[in-house]
Amino acid sequence: MMNRQVMPRDVLRCMMVSAVLATIGMCASEQQAPPNFLFILADDVTYSTVGRYGGTHVKTPNIDRLAKEGMRFTRAYCAMSMCAPFRAELYTGLYPVRNGVAWNHSVAKPGTKSICHYFGEFGYRVGLCGKKHASPTSVFPFEDVKDLPAGPDVRAFLTRDTKQPFCLFVCSYNAHPPWRGSDVSQFDQDAMTLPPVIHDNPPSRTTFAGYLAEVAALDEEVGQILRLLEDTGQVDNTVVMFSSEQGWDFGFGKWTNWDTGIHSALIARWPGRIGPKTETDALVQMADVVPTFIEAAGGDPAAYQLDGVSFLSVLTGESETHREFVYGLHNNVPEGHPYPIRSIRDQDFHYVMNLKHEVSYHEKHLMDETLAKRYDLQWWKAMNDAAEQGDVSAKKLRDKFHDRPAEELYRVDKDPYEMDNLAGQSEYNEVKRRLRTELTRWMKAQGDPGIAMDSIAAYAANRKGVTKPPRVLIIGDSISIGYTPYVTGMLKNDAVIKHHRGNAEHTGTGLKMLDPWIGDTEWDVIHFNWGLWDLCYRHPESKVQGHRDKVNGTVTMSLVQYEENLEELVIRLKKTHAVLIWAHTTVVPEKEAGRFVGDDKAYNDVATRVMKKHNVTINDLNRLTRGFSTDLFTQPGNVHYTKQGYQRIARQVADKILTSLKGKEKDSGDRK
Repeated sequence: MMNRQVMPRDVLRCMMVSAVLATIGMCASEQQAPPNFLFILADDVTYSTVGRYGGTHVKTPNIDRLAKEGMRFTRAYCAMSMCAPFRAELYTGLYPVRNGVAWNHSVAKPGTKSICHYFGEFGYRVGLCGKKHASPTSVFPFEDVKDLPAGPDVRAFLTRDTKQPFCLFVCSYNAHPPWRGSDVSQFDQDAMTLPPVIHDNPPSRTTFAGYLAEVAALDEEVGQILRLLEDTGQVDNTVVMFSSEQGWDFGFGKWTNWDTGIHSALIARWPGRIGPKTETDALVQMADVVPTFIEAAGGDPAAYQLDGVSFLSVLTGESETHREFVYGLHNNVPEGHPYPIRSIRDQDFHYVMNLKHEVSYHEKHLMDETLAKRYDLQWWKAMNDAAEQGDVSAKKLRDKFHDRPAEELYRVDKDPYEMDNLAGQSEYNEVKRRLRTELTRWMKAQGDPGIAMDSIAAYAANRKGVTKPPRVLIIGDSISIGYTPYVTGMLKNDAVIKHHRGNAEHTGTGLKMLDPWIGDTEWDVIHFNWGLWDLCYRHPESKVQGHRDKVNGTVTMSLVQYEENLEELVIRLKKTHAVLIWAHTTVVPEKEAGRFVGDDKAYNDVATRVMKKHNVTINDLNRLTRGFSTDLFTQPGNVHYTKQGYQRIARQVADKILTSLKGKEKDSGDRK
């Protein structure tokens, strides 16, 4: 096993010697400043989708450039292929059983420390931008950084204090399903060659194109944050790492312990310390990142009781090997019935134990038809239907995924998609015995009881005592985006306020995106609005922002279509059982380029009719904003507001939400 490089070995050796001598010279003359750390995390991206990992379906130039400028790990693994456990392992340096996050949507054990605590002691500011999915806050007290991936708040965090080093995690939402947020037209679905673990059928091709589009969007995000690092002059003293997280939401990826699920792309760049265009076969685990960062920052990882082990020596070229084994586990509750899995990999073999192999595997996001539609995961149904109709390849894949043996053994280097199970061949008995013995030892050391851990009772015990503050979802256009931060601040002690990703635009967008915006969160209150986009007139040749043109343009949604769309949206929203609050569309000012004064009243009259029919509370923001003075608008003829204007709107929104929450508490108490 070697750290490989495209350039000749003698050139690499000279570069490394020069780098070491330069470092010694710097240390002799002056104290080196501690490095900054930037960790870029994808969401549900299979490592082999990335160009530098052999991916051919989508171009990833920014990720590939990062790999060319640093080191590519070919054998990096996570312990669990689920979002919350992956992140807890990454942030704590502990395996799932020890940190407590051994189920999806579970919480870390009280008193557990994370990189926030360790780097706080070192004098770093530690922030997270984007998807967090790590709780409780006492264990993961990241500074909340807005404007993913490289907006004004991110720039401010990077440049706030040049004397204080930073550690920032930039966590994308790409490519977590549903895959509807990016342009799929760039991919020729008919010409695709799907990976062998994805059955070839029209729904799979469609959703795979959606997945690829979000990987392309992820790559652009990586480019944006790397360019920001360059613009702020902090490239040379910043350790940058990128991880693709766990595998995709297709077969044999996320929710499994197969290699496609737990294998992660991992890339590191540190100018002057990590050679460019290098790659390593060293086995590393996500738990190793925290101790690696601690050592790189000048600390001693041995001072902390971590499961991970620093691989800094691999990064700097001093070592070509790291771990003898990497470990994996899977607890299926709460995402399906109990189906515990444990696994281990060495340099050559990957061994998997299915502890309840006598039952069929079930995962609700794939096999519950309603959830599958919500998350664009209809590939399972399409494959199952094909298998039932006699498709041999579909049946083979379905049976392998659904009905699993007690043991599985693979040569991953020769069989990357793990289609050839060697466990039944006697010549591998000694390999199985050796790996099973080590896996059993690790489970015992971790306090992992195996089958007993994957139960509703064990999961409930993890969640016991966790008080969930009310959760509020705000749906709306740029007006709601403007006031949501102030609502969040006003209700910070009363509720968790979330705004969906992006702009809700018009009711047509709402019909398309409502399910992913809602997700699987149990919302207590949903405050929602569509209107300003619906009543807007646009013309493709208009030079005004958004092609607005009320003279030559066409209205986005007629009053009739608007009412039909709202009717369907409210019916779907009511299925969440959240308290619903409709926000009347704010006022259309004089001289607005694409909207007629008075249309706001007409559209609000339609909305009133729909909301009264369904007994939905109305928050009359139109009446409020009609009384605004001109200085509360950003400029004449503009529907947007100044900071003071948004704060005024936020006050009324917060009051409405708080009143609804108190009413919900009273109703709940009456029912008890």
